[in-house]
Amino acid sequence: MKNRIRLFLNTSYPVTFGNNWKSALFAAIFITFFITFFEPFNLSRISNPHKKLILSGYGLITLVVLMIDTVILPLLIKHVFNEKKWTNGKQIVFLLWIFFTIGLGNYLYSSYVFSFDLLNLRFFLTFELLTLAVGIIPAIIILLWKNNAYLKQNLKSAQELSNTLQDNQDSSRQQTILHIFESHNGKDSIKLPENDILFIESEGNYCYIYYLDNGSLKRKVLRTTLKNIEENIPDESFLFKSHRAFIVNPKQIQKINGNAQGYRLRFNNTTKEASVSRQYINDFKSLIQQLG
Repeated sequence: MKNRIRLFLNTSYPVTFGNNWKSALFAAIFITFFITFFEPFNLSRISNPHKKLILSGYGLITLVVLMIDTVILPLLIKHVFNEKKWTNGKQIVFLLWIFFTIGLGNYLYSSYVFSFDLLNLRFFLTFELLTLAVGIIPAIIILLWKNNAYLKQNLKSAQELSNTLQDNQDSSRQQTILHIFESHNGKDSIKLPENDILFIESEGNYCYIYYLDNGSLKRKVLRTTLKNIEENIPDESFLFKSHRAFIVNPKQIQKINGNAQGYRLRFNNTTKEASVSRQYINDFKSLIQQLG
């Protein structure tokens, strides 16, 4: 169970910080509509001729805080908001931070508008819980919308790339680079022609090299890192790092399937699959087209 949770938290999460202003605007409009028309959490008891204007202020607070959290912060601290290294775990923490800051903004705004004690812990916790209750709805909508958009996009491009593979795969097998893969201590190694390599998978301190030997699938286990293997691949090789856990041979790919996170690759002579994460999709497309 712990391993599954760890795997989920470390799994790459599809994110593009450059377009977050659209999500911020959508969330602000949703909050404004929801608060002003439904008046939840006893807001209907407010007696003020400018009540609608006051309630719409919560939407403005949401917009300002989201612009700071999702647009300005990623620009200021790019090493933290690295799209290539963004995971489910980071996304969860980021969402909790967003809910907290919006709740804080709502609390400060309410303290100013309704003139209650700013140092009231009970009121502060109440606003945090109410913000979470309201904010979770647009958060889920945005999450599902993004994943559906990425899914449609990747399904379409995966099919196009699969068709390209079928057209040029037979003509791309002329290269005969000989690769030497060694364990970390140099006591174990294997020599393989590039055309026989299917893919290399990393798991912990070990790498699993899947290859063909006279048409039969074989696997070699080496105690080394994927980074070490990648650093020793010559420039003229077509072996490609498609994911932080995979290096693949595009000349042995049988089919490409799309999902919200990127692509899933199927290879000749095996049912095992490898991944192409979103950060490598553009380079992967270019490589497949180059093979043609």
